[in-house]
Amino acid sequence: MPGVEVYGTVLFCDVCDYTNRCIVNGSKETLSILQSVFDEFDKNASECGVIKVGTIGDAYMAVSTELDHGNRMLQFAEKMLDSAMASKVDIRIGMSTGVFIRSAFGTASITSYYGDTVNHASRMESNGVINCVRVSIHTRIHLLRHGGCTSEDFAYCGVFPVKSYGVIPMYIMKIGKWQKGLEDAERLRMTRRSFEVPGERRSF
Repeated sequence: MPGVEVYGTVLFCDVCDYTNRCIVNGSKETLSILQSVFDEFDKNASECGVIKVGTIGDAYMAVSTELDHGNRMLQFAEKMLDSAMASKVDIRIGMSTGVFIRSAFGTASITSYYGDTVNHASRMESNGVINCVRVSIHTRIHLLRHGGCTSEDFAYCGVFPVKSYGVIPMYIMKIGKWQKGLEDAERLRMTRRSFEVPGERRSF
């Protein structure tokens, strides 16, 4: 299938300490926990009307290209946090919004998504903080314009050096354990010796 350009929101989620869990609890027990958590995520995805793309190890990817993709994905992220908390598992979530490509490769014709927005969402997750939803400036702008959010729904974390993107501003949604997440983000930011954006202030 030739690539089709779409506009929407991409989400990545990572289960924290997966490797350590395997060492301490053993692979079978850890995989059982992971299966249970991902089963709940699948239910959450179905309830919110977002598309589960797939899982790789302890990572979960989802997309939405519906008109209300930002709201759907934010609702999905909230449910993921609740499901993870109920399972006593820590997760990181990253989201970005924009144009990306939908295509299918190979004889199995498995649908794949790729492009800058996908990469950006992945960077939001990998540079995220535990039990929080980190969003790109693109998702923030979209939710402010079309998702019914206000600036009070976001906590500004400062700017961070990110592979392939240079130094960029990051935000976390004020859901989940966002207050602690903001403290963790500040420690991470100082460790990486990044700098504040002139004129920006963090929102508490």
